[in-house]
Amino acid sequence: MMIQLLFLVPLIAVDYGASMKLVTRIVGGRCADQGEIPYQVSLQMQINGIDQHICGGVILDKNYVLTAAHCVSPPNGNASDMSVVAGTIDLKTPLSRHLIQSIFVHEEYIPPSLIYDIALLRLLSPLKLSSRICPVDLPKQNQAVKAGSIAEVSGFGIITVEGKEGEERLYVVDNIITNETYCEETYNRVANLTIEHSQICANHPFVQKGACMVFIPFSPSGNVGFVTLPKQDETVQEGAKVFGFGRLSIYLRNKAIATILMPNGSESRILQKATIYIAKQDYCNEMYNKILYNIYNTHICAKHQPRILQLSGPLIVNGKLVGLVSWVEACVSLQYTDSSFHFCGGSILNDNYVITAAHCAKAIESPSNVKVIAGTINLIDPKSEHNVIKIIIHEEYDALNSWINDIALLQVETPFIISTTVGHVPLPPKDYVVKANDIAIVSGWGRLWQGGPTTVRLQRVNIFIADHAYCRYIYNQMNYNIYPTQVCAYDSTIEKGSCHGDSGGPLTIGGKLIGLVSWANGCASTSYPTVYTNVASYLNWITTNTA
Repeated sequence: MMIQLLFLVPLIAVDYGASMKLVTRIVGGRCADQGEIPYQVSLQMQINGIDQHICGGVILDKNYVLTAAHCVSPPNGNASDMSVVAGTIDLKTPLSRHLIQSIFVHEEYIPPSLIYDIALLRLLSPLKLSSRICPVDLPKQNQAVKAGSIAEVSGFGIITVEGKEGEERLYVVDNIITNETYCEETYNRVANLTIEHSQICANHPFVQKGACMVFIPFSPSGNVGFVTLPKQDETVQEGAKVFGFGRLSIYLRNKAIATILMPNGSESRILQKATIYIAKQDYCNEMYNKILYNIYNTHICAKHQPRILQLSGPLIVNGKLVGLVSWVEACVSLQYTDSSFHFCGGSILNDNYVITAAHCAKAIESPSNVKVIAGTINLIDPKSEHNVIKIIIHEEYDALNSWINDIALLQVETPFIISTTVGHVPLPPKDYVVKANDIAIVSGWGRLWQGGPTTVRLQRVNIFIADHAYCRYIYNQMNYNIYPTQVCAYDSTIEKGSCHGDSGGPLTIGGKLIGLVSWANGCASTSYPTVYTNVASYLNWITTNTA
């Protein structure tokens, strides 16, 4: 089981070598054109007398290839058994194969650590550079990677989780670089992983694209092997440690291509490519802080590029399309300025402020990186767009303590103009008490189900307030606390409720803002209620910070 912020679910796109065959996987990509990625190579190993793809790599010059240290470290690090294939998008037709003369693993790389996961391969014979085989451009020393920027990831893998397409082609897919603070926050809470400045996070919150989920089991003998990520509610074999989850990927800052293991997928011999957005480093740190390994400043976080216009399906799980009713007038979409990518929801408090979740605000590098879309139920047709000039996060927000105080305010540059489609959300009275079994409405532009599709249309669904004692009990079994400043809601009979992309959005009763979508164990579970920030507990804080 996994606890998830309802914004995005991350994964680590680096895995470690084992005596078994390694595979590289790109999800949701497209076939690369010949010569489109001339720096991409396939690192191959002789297994039972057959050359098999184990990792990707990039050409630095005619003599050297850059790859991940875990790809060439023992037991895989035998140069005589390995070769590099360059100049092809189809491994069935290798254009140029070169033996490896020497392997140089970073002297501070110590498996299974993720830090310094980088290596150089010196080729026995030089590459013949051409339009299909040429070096990659390296960044400047310590070049900053901006959250929200677009990057590309490529590799020989499959383009669907089922592994039914693309077994023989190189693929590419667009990703978005992820805010580092958010990245580290999630992993810090789940598995004690720290994201370092040498690492970058990337993912796509809504579309299954890019690197896949990976588990790394540690056997009693100390050997490292692979198991595919289990589905929701499945268990991992004894002794296994979670290496990554969701779809947030970590990359080395020097553009090395990372290897991943695809659940339920088969090996592909076709290069794939992806465009991703660079994430803010402290956001990435916050997400990965508790996932077994430290993320260092030699890594970069990224996430997939959104393609809103190509998506379809409802957003709230088992919800209904929204018509224009009073409380919908206050619903807003928080989007990255450069990409117009929806990543969280929110509500209009007054002419100048929007209320949302703190973990959403933590994903924003600076006010200039986010905009507020108001007055619409269809993101294809935004009616009112507002720049953000100030972000106020609750000073006692703590992602390591069940995301307590998960509340934030955004001040917009130009005031909201009240109309038939734009309005304020009413707040509850100070002494308001949420009662178990009360019917509430949650709305947002999130996923249809965990890992499912999204749509541009705002959705809503009726759910029930959960008994607070029950919610506290069920999450205490997972070592999470539920506080009086939090509200739980779900439907115990049907999977419906909020999901990824709904974070920060409103939970209302009688048209009043009762809660903010915060976190849950899975999406719309019938066993585990979703946890919301109890707005009535923060009325003084809201008044003080919006005065």
